[in-house]
Formats: sequence, structure tokens, C-alpha cells
Amino acid sequence: MKTSEMYLRFWSEVLLLCRGRLPRYANTSPTQRHFIQASAGLPGVVYRFSAHASRDDAQVTLGLDRKKPEENVALLNALTPFRDEIDRVYGRPLEWFEAAPGESNCCIRHRFTAVALRDTGPIGWRESQRRLVDSMERLQSTMDPYLLRLR
Repeated sequence: MKTSEMYLRFWSEVLLLCRGRLPRYANTSPTQRHFIQASAGLPGVVYRFSAHASRDDAQVTLGLDRKKPEENVALLNALTPFRDEIDRVYGRPLEWFEAAPGESNCCIRHRFTAVALRDTGPIGWRESQRRLVDSMERLQSTMDPYLLRLR
């Protein structure tokens, strides 16, 4: 199976699991890329699923993706005072990343070990897909109250 076809199938199945659980993804289409995302309700802020064809990890991310790096840093800084509380509510420490020099995006993510998509094929994907959806559901329910404060 070609990589683009593999991603399309993988994300189609993830989106089926999102039905009824993650309404933000109701109008999201599967892609031929290593990620799919949906708006978090603020301009330039997204919830993103990522998985890779050849790497053994997957992640859910709150992406701060505005065009101006200083806006993304300001959003991250506004959330930072709540970091310990956010980690506690999520149930584990999340990774927080400020934009690297020359880049504009900041993020808060949970990365975990998962199957490399190419190594297992569709039958081996199921546990990773379930874990992605469970983790995104937790990330959204944790982060949404804090994002409301930023509006």
C-alpha cells in the first residue's frame, strides 16, 4: 500500500472512532498526510492527531499555529501558569514547546509509543487509533476550559 493510501485509510478509521465523541472532527476529512486537525475554537489554535508510517510513536497536540510567532508565544505564556493543574487534570505531564528559532508554532502535546503504520498494516492499527482518540478526548476536555479564558 502506498504511504498516501495508508494515511487516508488510517485517518478514515480514526474519524469513524471520533463520531459522537469528538464533535470538532465531524466535518474533518481524512488526509494523505501524517496528521489531521480541527479548530480548537480560537484563530490559529488547533487540535491535531499525528501518526507516522515509519516511526513508532503517535501524538495528540494543541497547536498554537498563528502566523506571528510572538502571538503563539503569548498564548503559550498565558497557559503556562496553569501547567501543573493542566497536567494533573490530563492525568500525566504534557510536553510544552515554545517555537524554535526561525519557526512560529508552539504546542502542548502528549506523545506515546505506537505502531509504525507501515510495519503492521490496518489490523495492527486499531490499538493506536483507539489510544489516539482516547487521548484527544482527554486533551480537549482538559484544555477547553483554559482556552475559554483566552477568548
